[in-house]
Amino acid sequence: MSRLLKSLVLAACTLAPLGASAQNRRPLRQAEDAVNEASRAAQRSGPGCRTTMQGRLESLVREVRALGNDADFMEVQRVERLVANAAASAGFANCPDGVLNALYRADDALNDVRTSRWDNNGGGRGPGRDDDDERSRFGDMKQLQVQTNAQFDGETAVRVTVPELTLRNMRGQNFYLGARFRSLQGNWSEWTTTQTWSVPSDPFVWRNAFTHYFLASTLAEDDFANGRFIAQVSVFDARGRAVVTREVQFRANVPQLPPGPPPGPGYPPPMTQRDCGTGPDVGCLMTRDGRLPMDGTTFQGFLSSMQSNPNEILRQEIAQTMLNGGNYLTAVQFGLVLDLFRNEITRMDVARRGARRLVNPQHALAYSAKFNNSIYQRDYTQLISAQLNQVQPQLPPPGGPGYPVRDCGTGPNDPGCSMQRNGRWAMDGPTWSNVYEALRTQSNGYMRRDMMNQLTGNQMMTAMQLGLLMDLLDNEYMRRDFATAAAPRVVNPMHALTLGSKFNNAYMQRDFVTLMSQQQ
Repeated sequence: MSRLLKSLVLAACTLAPLGASAQNRRPLRQAEDAVNEASRAAQRSGPGCRTTMQGRLESLVREVRALGNDADFMEVQRVERLVANAAASAGFANCPDGVLNALYRADDALNDVRTSRWDNNGGGRGPGRDDDDERSRFGDMKQLQVQTNAQFDGETAVRVTVPELTLRNMRGQNFYLGARFRSLQGNWSEWTTTQTWSVPSDPFVWRNAFTHYFLASTLAEDDFANGRFIAQVSVFDARGRAVVTREVQFRANVPQLPPGPPPGPGYPPPMTQRDCGTGPDVGCLMTRDGRLPMDGTTFQGFLSSMQSNPNEILRQEIAQTMLNGGNYLTAVQFGLVLDLFRNEITRMDVARRGARRLVNPQHALAYSAKFNNSIYQRDYTQLISAQLNQVQPQLPPPGGPGYPVRDCGTGPNDPGCSMQRNGRWAMDGPTWSNVYEALRTQSNGYMRRDMMNQLTGNQMMTAMQLGLLMDLLDNEYMRRDFATAAAPRVVNPMHALTLGSKFNNAYMQRDFVTLMSQQQ
């Protein structure tokens, strides 16, 4: 019996590494088959692709085949980069999609091999490691999923999804995600970032963690490789460091635009300052759909053209040309454009066209006061409120100056301004000022109540901001209903208990205190 047990133990010890080797071998075989497929597709292609790529791909097949079960992740990474470089060269050589797609599959398979080799070696390999491998200490991201024929807000778009994200060694830390793209022969776009969240456990596994849409019209303006692009999604810690990164290449059918100059060599330096022609402007460094708002020269050119035209109808056509040309605006730029139209019907039409191009719609809410007609005030508020759900809150770009002290527009003695609830901050100063001013200028109490629900329905707030909003409602029943709806969005409900004194009715006071106590 003891001899039988020894034999079983020996068999188990022998089969364990063999199982791991077989698991690694499968993606290696997939990578080899994919490169072979790319080589055959190149041989059947036109002379440009065949001459440039045929010999290179045959050599690459031998490189992949030479990767055995004992190859470390440094060697796998070297071959993976050869495959990525071959895909880039195939793009330059106008190879057909069959070549490119096969190389993309080979690159993904080798990435899986490299990740498994890293894990099998305990996540460390001594000197010579690079930043990509160091990042895997903090987690990993499954292969990005791409849908090239998606729809977003009525426009054709490319949807990029993170099917699963795993974070390690980050419990209790804040993180956020960012996405950007570039043409296969171009420079990276600006980052579009999410709000922050706190890592609740270690490890933390988040399925369907992130989805981002790249509009086809936006891609077309930076297309220098016949519709071939690279999308990148990264996870950043609270200091703006990328701790997990994943890329995917795709081809999109983008609108044909007039050819522009080729991109300059290299990558642009980090952007630290920008002039939008509006002086200090919080929206100048924000993005929407991966695009920055107009710079000062562009905006002042359009503004001068409209100011010098005495005909308001023609002025409206200039505004439409500006907004239909792929230009984005800050809230300050948007307000200056609205001021050029005396007719409120025309002003509202321009607002409807421009709302979709606002990079920071939360800072444009106060412009409802630009309308004398209360119905237009209500319609404008609804229009801008609808944009808040389509724009992700943005943080300083990675590598930027970090996170400044927050200002919620309620003075330095607001303790809730530095607190979060469910990973979200209360309204910042510009947003709060816009919301409060828009409500204060509305004289109709019922319309003010409806506007308050619309403007704050997706906003977190401090207890001090909640109290100031309650003061705008004269009717105690309205005040109670608003407080009930807003309670789950108060970041510091323990500081709101004293607001019960805003009710004269003793039962309402009791109910309010009970409501806030339940939010702890």
